[in-house]
Amino acid sequence: MKTLKPLTEKIKELNANALSDIYAGLAVALIVSIVTVLSRFGWIGVLATVGLIALLLVLFVLRYQPKRAVRLEEGGATTGNLPARGRLVGRKDEIKRLFEGLNSSYPIIYVVGEAGIGKTSLAREIGWLVKDGGSRFRYVVWLEDHDGDLTGDELYQTIIAIWGETRLKELNPAELRIELMRLLQEKPTLIIIDNYDTVVDRSVIEFARRVPAPASKTIVTSRKMEDWQDGWVVKIGDLPAGDCKIIAQMETERSGENLPSLDSPIFREIIEFSGGSPYRLRALMGRLMLGAPLSDADRRGAIELLEPWWTALRDDPAAKKTIMGICLFQAHPSAPELMKATGLNAEEIASGAERLSKTLMIEVRHDAHDMQARYAAHARTRSFVLEKILGADEFSRELLERTSVLIEEYVEENGGVRNWNGYKRLNDYFQTIRIIFKWADGGPDPVNKRRVVKIWRMIDHFLSVRANLDEYIELGGFVLQCARDLGDESAATAVKVELLGWAYLTKARRANLPNIERENLLASAEALILEGLAFYQADGDVHGAGVSYKYLGSLAKLRGDYTKAGDYWKQSLQNFESGKGLYDFGTILSEMGDAAYRQGDHKKAIEIHKRRLIFAEALNDPEGISVAMYNLGNVLKDMGRGFEAERHYEKALKFAADASRFDIVGASQYQLGAAWRKRWEIVRADEMTRRAIVTFENNTGIVSRELLDLSAELEVLMRAWKTPHGRVKIWIRKLLATPVLKKR
Repeated sequence: MKTLKPLTEKIKELNANALSDIYAGLAVALIVSIVTVLSRFGWIGVLATVGLIALLLVLFVLRYQPKRAVRLEEGGATTGNLPARGRLVGRKDEIKRLFEGLNSSYPIIYVVGEAGIGKTSLAREIGWLVKDGGSRFRYVVWLEDHDGDLTGDELYQTIIAIWGETRLKELNPAELRIELMRLLQEKPTLIIIDNYDTVVDRSVIEFARRVPAPASKTIVTSRKMEDWQDGWVVKIGDLPAGDCKIIAQMETERSGENLPSLDSPIFREIIEFSGGSPYRLRALMGRLMLGAPLSDADRRGAIELLEPWWTALRDDPAAKKTIMGICLFQAHPSAPELMKATGLNAEEIASGAERLSKTLMIEVRHDAHDMQARYAAHARTRSFVLEKILGADEFSRELLERTSVLIEEYVEENGGVRNWNGYKRLNDYFQTIRIIFKWADGGPDPVNKRRVVKIWRMIDHFLSVRANLDEYIELGGFVLQCARDLGDESAATAVKVELLGWAYLTKARRANLPNIERENLLASAEALILEGLAFYQADGDVHGAGVSYKYLGSLAKLRGDYTKAGDYWKQSLQNFESGKGLYDFGTILSEMGDAAYRQGDHKKAIEIHKRRLIFAEALNDPEGISVAMYNLGNVLKDMGRGFEAERHYEKALKFAADASRFDIVGASQYQLGAAWRKRWEIVRADEMTRRAIVTFENNTGIVSRELLDLSAELEVLMRAWKTPHGRVKIWIRKLLATPVLKKR
């Protein structure tokens, strides 16, 4: 037996090809034995044959035994930097889905859900299950991003530290990245990145998506459901009521407070009001323990909810102020009654609201490293309370002034706005000022009106891409009034053309409106743009005139007058070439290429779109690249060059996701799904089409008129997919539409 053990170990080490060769050779030997040995040696031959068969069976078992997950032996335990383990309630289905993702071929797994739903807890639990349960991963790396502070260098250095590969610290960033990718194949590593949606460093994003699978994997948590065709997606929903009750019980036991029974109406209200969010449920439990009313939990009035545990509060005026601050912050209809019940005056309540707002801005982890952002949170809370309950006072004006100064300081310190996080921050401040302007007696003073116009011009592109069009038009009226009050005709004209004119034009393009309503919008846009053009020409503003010509060209295109549109665009290009308008230059090229495509001039369309692509690549503009790639894909598809079109759609998808152009993302997904369906790659096509539907549903406000037909077709497909009969009908229709069958 001792001599057989080394032989068995050697056999185990043989690769699959070697075992197959041995298997074939022994099969031949077996046949020879049966024919010759039995006839000559009698029982000796029989025993030899049985021995050969036994050896053959051993090899067969070794060759074809099912693969199992590799459990780490002693001395090979998983190491990592996981945070302390908490108790995860429920989420069995999500855990199962995550492990399916770990066993898939995808390099990255996205854990997606709204804020506070439990993404971090789930990812942390998976990390501990991998670490404690034994797996093929020998290392678990945990990283967190806080408002864009996670860098590629921090990612690399954390991995190096956990591996213990100090020699890698001497490499430059490019060499280090290559070496890490190589070692990730040799050192099975699970990388977990929390708050992936706030990461701004491209090196982190690219590294996470390109981890060499299946040896290593990345798990990321995100609040945004974006285009992630490159990964396995696990979407987290609300917790069922039973799991919420378990969390409530845990919080009650932890607090040691003499609280009502979990079966009481107040707890049922809390669980219902939490909406299945673990974070919100714990926050509500905390408020209950502090004596804070759950103002919105019971629509019949907060007093009824307050009674069971109000008496448990200590006689602490500061605590009562905080309670009232929460009540007022949530603007519950019963707030005046609660105000009277506390016996606090307006000044004391305002003090409580201020205390609450300061607590909130500390709790907002997202902005924990930015004093301006924390102050803005405080300003919004205090302003909201004063607006709803107390009315305007002198403090609001002081608050407005201080917030405006902070905005200017932010812009000056950062040298302007350079990324989407910066735009978001400015938008946050802008909306804060707007809230105060809406209700302050007498309106804003001239200094702050100038600030409003200035800030709007800084973040206009961000607002135009993200905002609901009706809200954007309402905002235009507000900014226009500020500009007119200042007597600033230049700013007022910019609002007319670049805000209101653009908004009316875009609404006519995006919305599926009756012809009369659509024409009314186009007429309103045309009047504003022509008025702006006249002012710019009289003022000698070449760039402003170029913008006006650009919009007039788009308007003519929507009306089907391509000749007139071309004339406007040529004039606009001349203006931009003599002035400054690189972004506008690119958008005009896209419009011109699209016009040529719609007129059937494919050769000219390709020429223009390629020019647009070269221009965008020179500016390193992912948005421009995505638009050019998608437009080129459309032209190539119509020319019958399907494979080339697919490559362009795939590139458009990648760059559009980077630029948050979800209209291009959804359209590219749909086109890829349609192309794969033509090649009978049904599973792959169905998955991509479903992704397109999710993109369209989540971003309905930015779907252009040209894409409405796509979304309508997707809707029909989804209705058909709900039943097997519908799916069969689609397949039959597809089969009958194939060129081969048509010829027959």
